[in-house]
Amino acid sequence: MNPSSEIFSKDLDGYFDNATNETTKKYGVVILRWLLIIASSAVLLSVANSENGIANQFAIHSIILVLLVSNLIVTFLPRKFFEKPTFVHFVVISDIVLISAAMWLTGSLNSDFYLLYFVIIMISAVSGSFTTIIATSIVIPIIYITMVLVGNGTEELLKTKTLLRVPFFFVSSVFYGYLVSLVRKERVAKKRYQEDLNTATYVTELSQRFSESLDRTKILELLVEAERNLSGSSRATVISRMNRKIVADSYDENSVAIDKTFFEFVEKTISSASCQQSPMVEGED
Repeated sequence: MNPSSEIFSKDLDGYFDNATNETTKKYGVVILRWLLIIASSAVLLSVANSENGIANQFAIHSIILVLLVSNLIVTFLPRKFFEKPTFVHFVVISDIVLISAAMWLTGSLNSDFYLLYFVIIMISAVSGSFTTIIATSIVIPIIYITMVLVGNGTEELLKTKTLLRVPFFFVSSVFYGYLVSLVRKERVAKKRYQEDLNTATYVTELSQRFSESLDRTKILELLVEAERNLSGSSRATVISRMNRKIVADSYDENSVAIDKTFFEFVEKTISSASCQQSPMVEGED
């Protein structure tokens, strides 16, 4: 079977594990976004009061409504949208802008609450590993609880607006971390597929070049060149042990020159390997 056919016959789902297939990606984004919208809405409504003014309250309610409607739209979008990193980027940026705007309207931008929310976004952007996502979702709420206890005591911690912020931090960490890891896995998978595609193309071209030549020397030169390119080695060489000479060679400018000591090393290595082989046990006739 042609090597290029083997590469193309790979099941492309092998590049995506069960956590990142099309269906899981879509519903993962939708469900986590619903949780984020519910958690952020509860937090915003708990601090939106008459002190914010009627206009600000209306704006906060409008932002919450936009978030709800937008996720209804996202729910019914085709799965192909979730394959595009640009769409995921748009969702993340839109949520950050809308939630930050609502926090600004409630006067929360100068509080520790928004600071930790911003820290979550930064950590998610820097590291998209699952371990980091879980660690962040646990550590940030603990930090917030500790800051409230130290700064304002138990009474402030037991207030509704404070308690609602704890699940908000957890959901935000999981949501943003999941989306960032999704985009990174997608990029890695596409890169791997492109590398295999390039390899298959090269192997196909090489097969055509082999079929066009019957010259043994030419074929050997093509083989060593292919070996070096496919393996990423700095040098590939075919040598004749009997004549102690190089038959075909492909190397870069930094490769070390081959001299007679190299052939001595090859002979010694082969002899040593032969001696280490287990002796054959002869059976009775």
